[in-house]
Amino acid sequence: MKTTLSLVFTVTCITLVISPTHAASTKPQTPQTMRALAGRIANGSPSAFNELRDAAEQLYLGIDYAKEKSRVMANLTLMRAAYDVLGEQAAKGNRWAFDALKKSLKIRHLGSFAPDALGIAAAAGRAEALDILINHNKGSILLSSAVFALEKPAARNNPKAIEFLLTVLNEPRDRALWLRAAVGLAEANNDRGVTHLITEMEAHPIDGCIMPSAIEGLNAAAARGNAKARLALEKRSTAAPTTNTIGVVAEKVDDRGIHVRAVISGSPASRAGLRAGDIIVEANTRPLRGLTTNAALELMRGLPGCDVDVKVQRRDSNELVDIKIVQGVFSGTASGS
Repeated sequence: MKTTLSLVFTVTCITLVISPTHAASTKPQTPQTMRALAGRIANGSPSAFNELRDAAEQLYLGIDYAKEKSRVMANLTLMRAAYDVLGEQAAKGNRWAFDALKKSLKIRHLGSFAPDALGIAAAAGRAEALDILINHNKGSILLSSAVFALEKPAARNNPKAIEFLLTVLNEPRDRALWLRAAVGLAEANNDRGVTHLITEMEAHPIDGCIMPSAIEGLNAAAARGNAKARLALEKRSTAAPTTNTIGVVAEKVDDRGIHVRAVISGSPASRAGLRAGDIIVEANTRPLRGLTTNAALELMRGLPGCDVDVKVQRRDSNELVDIKIVQGVFSGTASGS
């Protein structure tokens, strides 16, 4: 008898499923979507952090930092939107947010945004966040990032943050960071920081890119009742002209900002598109409402080549326009309304 053997081969089909949390997303991000993503992290979503990492990878994919400055700035806005939320949540004691910040320090494209967020948490009294910033070398945080981040707790008079910034001022090798350290100290109404900023201000009568930061720190100290800062600002204000190196003539400052009475032809302001009747609401993210005219103009001073980012409300309109002004040498006449 012949026996027939039937061989049955079973072919198993394996379907590879790529998780959407690890696939590069092509969906355009907005500040709102980035804040929502950070909110999900703070709510304990197991996939949200990977989505944030992948979003950052997509944002910086193939970027040319030298040639794509507008893309770089747009990415900064998006990433800060997410990390501001994480910092605020960590400040409230949210462990998921805080763990995400610690994890971010070790990940490309995320590590540079975590220190500022840790500064927000440290300013709220979160000791672990403060320790990470002070011991920045252990967490692969640049000294410059730590100095900027520690301005926030220093402004709240945190003694450890103040001591750290004083140490920076004592170190000649850290001279490039002295100004930022002094701003943080001045905001804490620390007399040494105030003295340093006054020295910087008097040493730069032509005004440099550092001037807005020095004025910012002295304004903060004066607001806290520091007489030395107030007198220095009054002295400079008395000597300051009513025009500055962006080329605007100011009319007044009210609860909206600085009103432009005229723009000098051929000036950086004119080239950037400012017009008589415009209201400059912000300069380098600093609101101008309520300042004196000279104090507002001080925040827009700078040497040729320095950038001033202003937010402008057009005349007879609620429209707000973002304008970048590049300082430069010019001559011309004022064109008014």
